[in-house]
Amino acid sequence: MTTTAIGLGSNVGDRFGHLAAAVVDLADVGNVTAVSPIFETAPVGGPDQGPFLNAVAIVDTSFGARELLDRLLAIERRHGRRRGERWGPRTLDLDLLLFGDEEIDRPGLVVPHRGLTERRFVLEPLLAVWPSAALADGRPLETFLDAVADQTVRPVTGSYHAGRWMDPLAAATTLEPVTSRSPDGAAYAGTLSADWANTLGAVFGGIPVSLGVRAATATVPGMHPVAMAHGFLHRGAPGADVQVDTIVERRTRRDASVSYTMRSDGVMIGSGRVRLGTGRSGPNAARGLPSTIGLSGCRSLDELLPTVGISPGPAIRNWKVLERWDLASLDPAEIDRRRRDPVFRAWVQAAAIAPDDPGLAAAACLLPLDALGWPAVHLLLGGLGRPGMPATPTIELFAVFHDLASTAGWYLVEAVGQATRDGHAGAAITVWGRDGRLLASGSSTMVTVER
Repeated sequence: MTTTAIGLGSNVGDRFGHLAAAVVDLADVGNVTAVSPIFETAPVGGPDQGPFLNAVAIVDTSFGARELLDRLLAIERRHGRRRGERWGPRTLDLDLLLFGDEEIDRPGLVVPHRGLTERRFVLEPLLAVWPSAALADGRPLETFLDAVADQTVRPVTGSYHAGRWMDPLAAATTLEPVTSRSPDGAAYAGTLSADWANTLGAVFGGIPVSLGVRAATATVPGMHPVAMAHGFLHRGAPGADVQVDTIVERRTRRDASVSYTMRSDGVMIGSGRVRLGTGRSGPNAARGLPSTIGLSGCRSLDELLPTVGISPGPAIRNWKVLERWDLASLDPAEIDRRRRDPVFRAWVQAAAIAPDDPGLAAAACLLPLDALGWPAVHLLLGGLGRPGMPATPTIELFAVFHDLASTAGWYLVEAVGQATRDGHAGAAITVWGRDGRLLASGSSTMVTVER
């Protein structure tokens, strides 16, 4: 069997339907082991045409490269693909991107696919499902991401699991107005997405926090989140309805302060306060991106958790987190020394790339700010990677947003466990984009409970 990467694209008709049907049809050429989230992107080259939806499937196949390509072309034809104008619109496009570690250059068959390293709409979904993917000469594909960072992509689904694409962060934090916005505040309604449930069966804490921030930015449009604080009172039930009520406490031409309360089934599950400003960035900070090993040197958290007897839960399947429990800092200088560093670092996939939507961009930073305190605390306790690790639900979260205009597809997160006392723990967390921009920083307070 050969592990292959197959690119999927569509910009004609029911784009989503074409991709979904193609994933089913790929079972005819092998075992589909992973499918990326779907990304929307503007067309590259060719005539004027609509935007594409793109994804990547990883398929283990027993076919040779030529026969596999012929079968992919047959699937395209079944979906109405008619090859005419180069780079023209298409109902379905299936590209053979990688065929194991082989390099092939024959008439009508070139692998790795030409342009693979120059197209962000291919690299982002490919690395989401195959972070260690490399060219035949051994160069990791992640090393080409920085050169295409100026190309625009937008994730429009979550991960693919159990035969469907899950809710993306944008959908999971969408709110509808209940009352008309006024100078004093507003009310909004939403649903706690079951696709973002955590390992305890409750909705991942980053989701209700994000709902509060997005409600604040909707209440005072034209301003951007600068800082926020949230207190968790009760767990949110997956699939439950939620109402967010906002109050504008202060507003000037340059900034505002908005408080909010959040209720589900008549019970208050959390409350918080968001500071907003007219600038696109918050407080400046000089600290740059630390030296670190890359995506290809880490393992996915949804693979790591079962090794210590913990079910990943939908949220971790929906959101890619790459870690090294044996080398927590990800510092390449520590590889030879094998010394455990009190600093924990991980790579996380940007759950949203939204420079034009500051509320959603802030939400993408809030997920790692909430999640990465857990391993930092267990590193501090000396129990990271050991069976029986207790849960650490967050009870308070504080955040400052430094840059919400980043288009980075991956974030580097650093978390330092600060204290453990009387069943409580704390962590300080920093989030950078791959481009070195400092995106957000904050702290979380947690409680440790048995699972």
